[in-house]
Amino acid sequence: SQLFGAFGIRGTPTFIFWKGDKGITKLPGFVPSETFVKVLMYILRYMEENIQESFEEYMKKEDTFFGHLKIVTVSKEEGDFILKNDPNSTYVDKFPENLDVFKVYVTNDKELANSLKERGVYRVLLIQEE
Repeated sequence: SQLFGAFGIRGTPTFIFWKGDKGITKLPGFVPSETFVKVLMYILRYMEENIQESFEEYMKKEDTFFGHLKIVTVSKEEGDFILKNDPNSTYVDKFPENLDVFKVYVTNDKELANSLKERGVYRVLLIQEE
């Protein structure tokens, strides 16, 4: 609290996650990154798999779910924006030598996009030709 006072901080952010008119969970204040990632994993499971267990119960167990493999079609402008602003993204026109399934790959090649997904890449952005 002394550090908060020294910098004039009066509070920390609170996140409340909703689906329609139902609250999924809330996250008051600052939490370590590992906890925040687990919150996001819970929300993903809630939204995509309709899990019924409470957030409190979910937080007690180990979960290695990172989402579903997806190819997302984007415009050239969107692809350029991602490449400029997301340090975890990279453009590829051939299969990468060192595959990182957690990297966001951006490509114009539909066959390459499918190959990346088949090899376990979580996010592939396919630039749609206009």
